Amino acid sequence: MPEPAETLEWWPDYEGALIWRGAERVPMSELGVSVDLQGELTTWLCEYDDDLLFGETPESASWLADGTRLLRALQDELRRSYTVEPSEDFWLAGDA
Repeated sequence: MPEPAETLEWWPDYEGALIWRGAERVPMSELGVSVDLQGELTTWLCEYDDDLLFGETPESASWLADGTRLLRALQDELRRSYTVEPSEDFWLAGDA
């Protein structure tokens, strides 16, 4: 029987913080995220601003949609070793 996957949290923030293990930021390279996906995530995360989280402008809606797509890609890539849970329900867009 396989061991349960470790749970990580998807929590975009300033200064390149994205993936967390408890209160500790975890570098994507440590998790085995592909170079291509790391590049996409890093580019997307560089645009982070608290104001984007509310989805009230076309820019924020687009940024959130890109983030949801990237979260799914990350979950898919890491699913054998990790469960990546979103920090907020709005990252679950399209799951209803």
